[in-house]
Amino acid sequence: MVQSPRMIGVPWFRRDSYPRIQSLPGSDLKDSYEQWQERAERMFNVMHSAGQRLTRVVLEPDELKRFAQEIGADAITANVRAELANRKLEEKHQIDDPAPCDLFCIRCGSQYSYPQELLRVVEGLQITCECGGRLRRPPPAMQKPAV
Repeated sequence: MVQSPRMIGVPWFRRDSYPRIQSLPGSDLKDSYEQWQERAERMFNVMHSAGQRLTRVVLEPDELKRFAQEIGADAITANVRAELANRKLEEKHQIDDPAPCDLFCIRCGSQYSYPQELLRVVEGLQITCECGGRLRRPPPAMQKPAV
């Protein structure tokens, strides 16, 4: 059985929380939000085009501060943010034993589950992900066999 590559969590920030994240102890974020977002989008698209399975994970200032304290980090660097993003993703999606998803984004790979009675409506309306990609049922290779 071929195992699909691991999903990678990419740290993402909201515009209104970005200044607080910049002001956290040892933060290495020096660019404006717009500069950061442009560079982050470019990096995300390059990695996604290269076949990486990525999903954006929004990080908040308070959880970053708590996480840095928890792991004993003196500074909130890119490595700390990436570690938190991946831990949050693992908790949310249980990467080691993923539950089958109803729909996934064809652009960024985010997974979405809907109650059965809404699934047809969601598919019929061609709902899109926050990244703008269309939601589809996963290909058979991504679905877990029924037990």
